[in-house]
Amino acid sequence: MSNVLFVLTFVFFLAATVVLAGAPRNSVQEIEGLIAFLITAVVFTGTGIIRAVDRLREELTAAGKGKDADRQDG
Repeated sequence: MSNVLFVLTFVFFLAATVVLAGAPRNSVQEIEGLIAFLITAVVFTGTGIIRAVDRLREELTAAGKGKDADRQDG
């Protein structure tokens, strides 16, 4: 799930960059590009948090399984 979100965010980031880098015809287009860029930054941050939580969950699960094995051995 987080990989799909990351790819979609990257595509949106590229689109926002094109809008910002292109020659905007008026200030409304500049504002639209800036808003799209800010939304992308927020989603990138959210994607990073999701990935970090997933990795932490995996590590805690692995650590929990290791403790269970130690208890059964001893």
